[in-house]
Amino acid sequence: MGVGSYQGGVIAGKKWGAPIEQMPVPAATRNSWEDQLHTKLNGQNALLLSKELKTDARFELPLGHRAIGVGYRPQAEQFGNYVLSDVPERYDAFMFPDQTSALHPLAIQATESGPPDLYPWGE
Repeated sequence: MGVGSYQGGVIAGKKWGAPIEQMPVPAATRNSWEDQLHTKLNGQNALLLSKELKTDARFELPLGHRAIGVGYRPQAEQFGNYVLSDVPERYDAFMFPDQTSALHPLAIQATESGPPDLYPWGE
């Protein structure tokens, strides 16, 4: 499942392993996947199923899709945060909140031997 938004905020680091911080997410680049969804949906949120998108001729060509992950640099928005994607082929579904808010991260600590225990009660 893919996720993208038109603009808002995110919690990320400036690079892999960097401290997390709240960062702005500027308005999506013109004609990108997120910009087109913002325009076509009039700023509404949506859950799009790829099965339905594959039959829509408007989505036949790959579009730039914003890639925000653990590392993110808002100042590089135009130069490296977009990947050319055939979204209906890449994902089974796509969740689109038009505007996002940076969330407060969970207070978890990594252990010496690896990642934090996310299920202290057992899996």
